[in-house]
Amino acid sequence: MEDKDLLFNVKGICIKVHRHLGCGLIESAYKKVLCHALRKEGYHVDEELPIDIHYDGDIIPGAFRADLVVEKRLLIELRAVETVLPADHLQINSYLQLSGIQNGLLVNFHSKRLIDGMYTTNLEDLRLKYPATPHPEEAVISQDTQENQLLCL
Repeated sequence: MEDKDLLFNVKGICIKVHRHLGCGLIESAYKKVLCHALRKEGYHVDEELPIDIHYDGDIIPGAFRADLVVEKRLLIELRAVETVLPADHLQINSYLQLSGIQNGLLVNFHSKRLIDGMYTTNLEDLRLKYPATPHPEEAVISQDTQENQLLCL
């Protein structure tokens, strides 16, 4: 299955979960039900997957945890909030850059229409948009809060 097909199918499952549960639960409830639904469809799903960061020649084990990773190819960050903030988008972009996972999906289950609360991104587009986007082993996080993006050393 190609990445675009995986993304399409996962989005469909997210919509199905949202239609069944509505938009008033907490994030952890959506995560459990979504994991169940994805596994029921035959997908391999890792929950709270610890991901290492390579820094200054060292490996920092489990420096962050991705909410869900489907088939080792799609990183999903879940929200159940009134408004998705720019920091939420930066977070998933950073997770993709640091993990090397190619595709990301940010899902806000608090949206009335879930399609309006789903945002996709991929590592290739990030590297085109930000040419300085490092490969995972070169990544460091900038201390500059104005830019707040990954930079190469």
